[in-house]
Amino acid sequence: MQEGENTMDAAAGGLALIFTLLFMAFYLGMIIFVIWFMITIVKNLKIQTKILENIEYKLDAQSTQKTYE
Repeated sequence: MQEGENTMDAAAGGLALIFTLLFMAFYLGMIIFVIWFMITIVKNLKIQTKILENIEYKLDAQSTQKTYE
């Protein structure tokens, strides 16, 4: 082997390493984003459920008052 070929192999290996690391970072970033998104959705659904329960309670209270009047 000549010295020029070793340099090319090292450059190709380095480039492959960089692409591999970038792909792994992108892949892990997507996983973290999906987990964060699911947690956020669950929190928002819990908040919306509490709001709907309060609305239901108030509507029930109003309908009960109207029946007694």
